[in-house]
Amino acid sequence: MKDLETAWHELEKFQEAGYSKSIGVSNFDLPLLQMLVKVARVTPAVNQCAILFHPYNYAQNKDLLEFSAKHSIITEAYSNLQPITKQPGGPVDKRQLSASTPLPRRFFWRGSGIRAS
Repeated sequence: MKDLETAWHELEKFQEAGYSKSIGVSNFDLPLLQMLVKVARVTPAVNQCAILFHPYNYAQNKDLLEFSAKHSIITEAYSNLQPITKQPGGPVDKRQLSASTPLPRRFFWRGSGIRAS
């Protein structure tokens, strides 16, 4: 973990020199984020991670999300578009089953994002 501490202090120097407005981390789990916060002079602004954000798995990420919120660390999820139908039995099922109208045809996936035609 000494390498992480050293690397983080180097990033802090870049920020102090004005090369960056903020610094953050990527794919840090709770123990790693806790360790970094203990040694950091500058708290990470963001933790970009592959968290699946939907009501069915909130409990899996609750501790990490609460710790991040307590320390004003933004959690930014990527690759979080897993269909909520993969884990049935959650709080959205009833609403999902009653929804009879699909998304308008003008919305479609283009690889880099959802765009309106």
